[in-house]
Parts: sequence; C-alpha cells; structure tokens
Amino acid sequence: MRKIEENSDFHLSSIQGDNIEHQIKVLLDLWQIKWGEQPESVLNMYRTLFRQCGKSHSLWIDILWDKSTPVAGTGVYVDREKKVVYGQMTGFNREYSKLSPGRVMMSYSIQKAIENQFKSYDLLRGDLEYKISLLGAQKRWNTDFKIVRNNLRVNTIRLAQYSKKLLSLSR
Repeated sequence: MRKIEENSDFHLSSIQGDNIEHQIKVLLDLWQIKWGEQPESVLNMYRTLFRQCGKSHSLWIDILWDKSTPVAGTGVYVDREKKVVYGQMTGFNREYSKLSPGRVMMSYSIQKAIENQFKSYDLLRGDLEYKISLLGAQKRWNTDFKIVRNNLRVNTIRLAQYSKKLLSLSR
C-alpha cells in the first residue's frame, strides 16, 4: 500500500451516482483476467445483481487506477443494518502483480469497512490462497473466513444480543 500511496499516478474510484455501469464493467474485466473469460450469462447475472445492490446502496465497487489504466478492483456487498461486509469479487491487472494489487484492494476494502463502523467482514466461502495468507493461517481448517472487529463496544453489543437470546429461550 505504501508504494501505491507514494505514487501520485495511482488513485481510487468508487461508485458515485452515474458511474456504476463503468465501475461494474471495469471490475468484471479485471475479474476475468484472473479467472478467465466467463460466459455472457454469468457476466449478465453479476451485472444485474450489482445494479440491484447499487440501487439499494448495498454495494461498494472500488477500482485502483494507474493514471487511466485499471490496476485492481474489488466488489463487496454491504449490509448496513447488520454492519457486515461480504467480499464478492476481486480482480487485477497482471502487469502490476509485483505490487500485490489484490492484497492492496482487500486492505483498502477492510479499511473502508472499519472507517464506516462495520463489525464484520465476511470473505465468504472458498479456501483461496489469498484468504489463507491474509489471515496468517498455516493450515486450512475450514473454508469459511471472517474478519470481526474485536473491541469493547462491539463485544458489549454482542453480549447484550446473546443475553437477549438466552432470556427469550428461557421463557
């Protein structure tokens, strides 16, 4: 992240009003660089899903640019009520792989979640290597990964919710 932040040619773009279609297109293009060309039916499914989530303000798509060249992108769903972020899609331009652009975008995404007071960041299913390395795990014990904020305020809220559940079960 420091290398990118030190270079003034790099900048981030996020969904803002009228740029959602462009953000979706760039993210899907970057995603296909990583996973290969996808059938139009799959791309259309994501376009539709992203548009709907964008309308309800439950989508973040951030793209990292080197001047006008897309470097990496990430798309996450956000549940503002539950304060949970769900990581859906990341892609990057292989020409920039020495900068670890996928890891950089994941870091920016987690940072954005913290800044917006989200309690949990769910990396969703799958035992992809970046999830293992991001969490510092040595072995694959399961295929579900979450990053959860752990501080006094969040723990107090969890305790209150748990106590409420116990009271309702005891009645």
